[in-house]
Amino acid sequence: MASTSAPKTLREAILFFADYENCRKAVEAIRWPDGVVTCPTCGSDNVTYLSTQRRFKCSFVGFLTGSMGIFVKILLEAVPIALL
Repeated sequence: MASTSAPKTLREAILFFADYENCRKAVEAIRWPDGVVTCPTCGSDNVTYLSTQRRFKCSFVGFLTGSMGIFVKILLEAVPIALL
């Protein structure tokens, strides 16, 4: 999230993160700082993003069990607030 348009105030942050793509990119940068998205189940980096479902799919684990959001297996998974 090292962009020049990063929010500096709470108001800017609320407006900035109200956009799904901005929020997704920020959480991805925190979760996978090296930029390589990996499956939380098997650790594979053979993962694709399904934009219509807003989820990732691991090619090895399979579609049903390998389809995951960016909050799977991290602390934010249990947050009752809808971040995305």
